[in-house]
Amino acid sequence: METQQTPIGSGFGAFTTASEVIQSTDLSGKIAIVTGGSPPASVRRPRVCCVLLSPLGRGFLTGEVKRAEEYPEGDFRRTDPRYQGENFDANVKAAKVVFEIATAKNVKPGQVALAWILHKGDFIVPIPGTKCRNYLEENVAAATVQLDPAQMKVLDDALAPGNVSPKRFPDWIMATIDR
Repeated sequence: METQQTPIGSGFGAFTTASEVIQSTDLSGKIAIVTGGSPPASVRRPRVCCVLLSPLGRGFLTGEVKRAEEYPEGDFRRTDPRYQGENFDANVKAAKVVFEIATAKNVKPGQVALAWILHKGDFIVPIPGTKCRNYLEENVAAATVQLDPAQMKVLDDALAPGNVSPKRFPDWIMATIDR
């Protein structure tokens, strides 16, 4: 039996949460793969999979991040709102909790971030990008990092959508999404 896959949206993380999209969309008889947004706490539904792009926050959750003006001309991060001014400060502050837990567990911050997502449930699939084999190995090893309920709560609170810069793209790109 062939299953029809129909996209239900793209880039919605910039406008709303995955939970709101899934709850407001008729998914009867469909398999839905939802991309974008934050790891949703209440979207578990039959035949729904959330695929999280950039689960390491474009470097914020690994510590490999600088302010927009520190990147070379032509680098997309120079125009990305998340790397600018107060947005940058808020994102670094939210990521601090990831670093504290990583230090306590003697693992990399990116491993804690991926473990947090993996602990949310088997219906969420993070797909981190990587340029190096050693980062790939670190990402795979995240599956062995155990987080207790207290650590999950601390991460949930620190990385809640209201604590991070919600704007994912510059205004000129946002104007083209879901139009």
